[in-house]
Amino acid sequence: MTDDEGGGPWEALGELRRQVPLPLRLLGYLALVVLITFVVVLIGAICLDDWALAYNLLVSNTAPDDPTVKSSGVGYLLSLTGWLAAPALVGAWAGELSGSIVEAGKGPTLAESARMHREKHPPPQAKNRGGDSS
Repeated sequence: MTDDEGGGPWEALGELRRQVPLPLRLLGYLALVVLITFVVVLIGAICLDDWALAYNLLVSNTAPDDPTVKSSGVGYLLSLTGWLAAPALVGAWAGELSGSIVEAGKGPTLAESARMHREKHPPPQAKNRGGDSS
């Protein structure tokens, strides 16, 4: 990729993401995970004809292969969603927080650091080691 291409859509999305404040990004991720979880529970409750059972499957109070579960496939889907929803929320929070910390602490590149070090601490001058005693 050349410099005149501008980085493409991914760079534009990254720039747009950096313009949104961290609390709003976290709220957006939270809303997305909650929405997906709610949709799965809604589908599960419709398939199982029981909201309480769908909730109990989601929070692992009831096993997916329990005899009260009409469809074990839906039971396993709800159980899996429950196992994935909490880590997704924690992962989104931790990822955004660590990303914002890294972006805030961006310093000079390695080449810039080396140049600044050479300017601050110039290399010692070479001593005349030849047999020249004049």
